[in-house]
Amino acid sequence: MRQLCILLLLCDFWIASVLPATAGGAWPRGEGRTFISLSWSTFGDAAGYLEKISQPIDAENVPELKLTDEIAFFAEYGITERLTFGVDTYNRPDTGLASNVLFLRSGIGNPDWANRYGIEIGFGPIHDWRGQDDTVMRVGLAWGRGYQSRWGNGWMEVDSKLGWQTDAAEEYWKIDSTLGLNATERSIFYFQLQSGAAGEADPFLRAVPAYVFRFDRGISVESALLLGMQNDDAQGVKIGAWLEF
Repeated sequence: MRQLCILLLLCDFWIASVLPATAGGAWPRGEGRTFISLSWSTFGDAAGYLEKISQPIDAENVPELKLTDEIAFFAEYGITERLTFGVDTYNRPDTGLASNVLFLRSGIGNPDWANRYGIEIGFGPIHDWRGQDDTVMRVGLAWGRGYQSRWGNGWMEVDSKLGWQTDAAEEYWKIDSTLGLNATERSIFYFQLQSGAAGEADPFLRAVPAYVFRFDRGISVESALLLGMQNDDAQGVKIGAWLEF
């Protein structure tokens, strides 16, 4: 029994060592541990703008690149080894869209499984596309798995969420699929496919390649590209800061 306990602890330690701070959907944060992320994104139809300015321009109809800014804040705190409390917010000042969701996430299954699973429930106020205040309820389910490769350790994760606006009686869904690599002790690369839809809208697909550099004392800086692929004509950049303690 003692040997088995030691083996399980070593397994948990290995899985934690191959995961970056953001891999949280399927992995509980851990008792007493905190993760905070603050990011700024800007995006617009850059490809369409470049196509327009490459052609003769009418002085009365000068093309304009319209950009949308988004500020996002995310924080997690491990209440127990399996239960995590968090807040997930974003705000787009130009459009008025905003969301503030409080959530609880729990790891499910045995902690020594190679595959990890997490379940989540959350709610909070939003300011939606109608320009009205509403409340959203959401549930989530996530799967994750760590791996080893010749280029470094990494992780795979699929994080799905289903939300419901109580007043508008409108639902949305979102799935983020991530493949990450810890190239060195300080460098993390990940590639994420984001998909989702709201109401009867056609599903969108977006690619997000990212690089994260780790400083000392749990501080990291993230930079990413936002590349719309289907029903999403926006391209942009994202810059963020992480703090883990």
